Amino acid sequence: MCRTGRCLWTKGQDRLARAVLGDVQPGVPHFQPAVPSLRGFGWSGRTRRGYDMEGLAEDMLGLLDALGLERVGLVGHDWGAHPGFRLCLRAPERFTGYLALNMSHPWPRHRAVLPNL
Repeated sequence: MCRTGRCLWTKGQDRLARAVLGDVQPGVPHFQPAVPSLRGFGWSGRTRRGYDMEGLAEDMLGLLDALGLERVGLVGHDWGAHPGFRLCLRAPERFTGYLALNMSHPWPRHRAVLPNL
């Protein structure tokens, strides 16, 4: 998925960014992850709007454009996984693959979920 070494990691908590940059990158010299904070998380600025999934996905596409990255691997973790699904549906040509971690299916069938609650 990240054979070129270019990956976008969407995540909820900043501890993942520290883990990716601190543990993975030194062992893989060609690996170039972009690990931004979602709007309102970590060191990102706070705004009055844009916290819906479409707004968060729009932020990530804007980041790819700003970095000049046409096509990357995509990893979504925790709160960043749902916007990752949105990104793949909205701009599939921008991603070589998608790995969603630590989340349930973004559009569950409620009848299937309710008996498990």
